[in-house]
Amino acid sequence: MAAETGLSSRAVEGGETAAATAVYAEGLLAGVVGAAAIALWFLALDGVKGRPFYTPTVLGTALFRGGAGLQLPETLPIDFEMVLSFTWVHVLAFLIIGVGASRLLGIAERNPSFGFGIVLLFVVFEFGFLLACMLFAEPVLRALTWPEVLVGNLLAAAAMAAVFWRRHPRLAQAAADVEAGGPAWAVLAGHEMDARASALALRFLGAVHRLVLEGRAPALACHYPSAGGEAGLEGAWAAFRDTLEQHRDTLRALVTSPVQTNEVGRSAALLGGFLLIARETGLPLRLLELGASAGLNLRWDHYRYEQGDAGWGDRASPVRLVDVFPDGFPPGQRRCRVIERAGCDTLPVDPCSADGQITLLSCLWPDQRERIALLRGALEVARRIPVTIDATGAPAWLATRLAAPARGVASVVFHSIVMQYLSAADRRRVASVLDEAGSRATGDAPLAWLLMEPGGEQTEVRLTLWPGGAERVIARAGFHGRPVRWVGG
Repeated sequence: MAAETGLSSRAVEGGETAAATAVYAEGLLAGVVGAAAIALWFLALDGVKGRPFYTPTVLGTALFRGGAGLQLPETLPIDFEMVLSFTWVHVLAFLIIGVGASRLLGIAERNPSFGFGIVLLFVVFEFGFLLACMLFAEPVLRALTWPEVLVGNLLAAAAMAAVFWRRHPRLAQAAADVEAGGPAWAVLAGHEMDARASALALRFLGAVHRLVLEGRAPALACHYPSAGGEAGLEGAWAAFRDTLEQHRDTLRALVTSPVQTNEVGRSAALLGGFLLIARETGLPLRLLELGASAGLNLRWDHYRYEQGDAGWGDRASPVRLVDVFPDGFPPGQRRCRVIERAGCDTLPVDPCSADGQITLLSCLWPDQRERIALLRGALEVARRIPVTIDATGAPAWLATRLAAPARGVASVVFHSIVMQYLSAADRRRVASVLDEAGSRATGDAPLAWLLMEPGGEQTEVRLTLWPGGAERVIARAGFHGRPVRWVGG
């Protein structure tokens, strides 16, 4: 286990760098293909009209000279300097779009809506087309026609889509299988109207992953690093399809189960808040987590955190969060004592049971070795650090826990990526319970609300401490934790 969980920072960084490089390489390739497609279209049109390079001259004139000279487009001379300048801008724009689309499609493979990335890619192209028309329509349309520009735009979109479709076979294969009424459809039939928030794609792939982890799909396990296999596309779809056919009824039952993840990496994002509370109150902590799942983040003080020469936590911990703080380790109390830890979840998971462990592991992507190693390390910690997670909703549980101030401790209510799963009424009730409890807080019975919730492209870590009740953003972090950037406190 130590070998699994003690991943070196170089290995982790190497994996992340390789993944990022693949995304950029794919995006750059698609961008070049898209730029070439539209350039060849206009080169062919210009050749037919007997005026090679006329279109880039027109577009360059509109872009760089505000359309000056396009009043009589038939007299516009071919300007190779203008052609070259516009070509640079043209290619750069497509490279940016290509990289952005590559990232979107990576998300789309793991999104409940498999067509999300393709649709969004098309929208990006069409939005760009309409924006360009609004900016340059009057001068450009004296020289070019709407159909010419629109067809070129659609050709570029189709060319880039072909690149992505070829390089993202899971999108093509699963979609084609569903359309053909194949084994994927046999498992998913009846879930057409499931809400996006229910994460159908993750439930589906998590159900298959569970079979792999339980040893019931040995042929597919060869392609799953989480089960000792090697990530690779050759033969993977055939093995995946066979698994769907052989275990259809089991998978149909498993796919109804909700997603249950307990992201250990988020402890790094919350660490600075816990240390700050301990420093400002001078008291031991009483931890109360909402949406706790298996309660792994309630055991955050038994993990090791390192950045450069700085570190905090048990050096022998099987959970090591290394090089997570690129801008420096968060300040705070060197010593922090937790004297109580409890949580609630509507469907808690027992991390000490075989079923609970497989449930948590199956909801991770099988090729994400670092997340798997962190989870396995946290499961080891859970076996020796008991925590009670009550099977109940957040508002009522919190109201009971905060009914009276707890003296001699700092009560810390915290959660990470939870609020989106609560109803609007429950979110308001949680906030109301905290406000009411905060009004009763005193210096020897303080209350803190520490949350990590979406804030744009990343998450924001916010802290409210009573008495006082002022809210502050103390950090920003990725949705799985890294990177964590401390911004205040």
